[in-house]
Amino acid sequence: MIDLGGKTLIFDTLNSQSAASDLAEAALKTTGRPASYVINSHWHGDHIRGNQCFKGAVIFSSLATRNKMLEIHPERISDQQASIPQLRKHIKKLETDLARESNPEKKKKVNIQLNFLKEIEKSLPGLEFTLPDLTFEHKMVFTGNSRQAVLQTMGGGHTLCDSFLYLPEEEILFAGDLLFSGTHPNIKDGNPINWLGILQNIKQLSAKVLVPGHGPVSDESAITGMECYLTSLLEMADALHNVEETQIPLRFEAWEAPELFSQNLLFLSQQTFPKNL
Repeated sequence: MIDLGGKTLIFDTLNSQSAASDLAEAALKTTGRPASYVINSHWHGDHIRGNQCFKGAVIFSSLATRNKMLEIHPERISDQQASIPQLRKHIKKLETDLARESNPEKKKKVNIQLNFLKEIEKSLPGLEFTLPDLTFEHKMVFTGNSRQAVLQTMGGGHTLCDSFLYLPEEEILFAGDLLFSGTHPNIKDGNPINWLGILQNIKQLSAKVLVPGHGPVSDESAITGMECYLTSLLEMADALHNVEETQIPLRFEAWEAPELFSQNLLFLSQQTFPKNL
């Protein structure tokens, strides 16, 4: 949340109404006013499903992001709402598995999955698909009494179109899912070649503080880590023989969501875009 001075801006609205309501309340308490503007950085559900909790605010996204949201989410949400009974059965099974599991690492993994699914179960009955009100093509500037915030997209990397927000005076960058800090990304909706190019351009902003889509707040080292991750994946995919026998590089072993590494590698090995850098 950004206090522009006279206006409050929210960057992404999280995965559920509960989380988004907490964010809206925090913004009200911190800035003394409800959100005036909301930005959806890209079309993935964990960044847009809280939109309905910001009534009265104007929601912005790129045109490509809005179109993709309209294409994907109405049917997806309808299917998920129709499948709530099956979801509840699956949650009960996972709870049973968790009670029987003795391995601490497996227990942690199941618990993370359970918490995520329970949040989805709670949110689905009242979930209202809410589209952005206004779109932009390349760049726009939000100006308040205290500061400016520059919203920009350079096309797609993590998805078909990703936006980021920069506060030039404070040198703070809200990167959305163009940046993951200490956690494996899911790259199946993106193009890592384009992604690397966008990261190079973002580095030119020389932001001192970077807020990733996932993981802790960081500095420019998070961009270097993301570049290294994508480059390693591309090089490994180009020489891939067996996904199951491929080890996660030591640099990324401690990152969260390690199960995504093999999925990313398999995805890249099946793509036709250039993998040699």
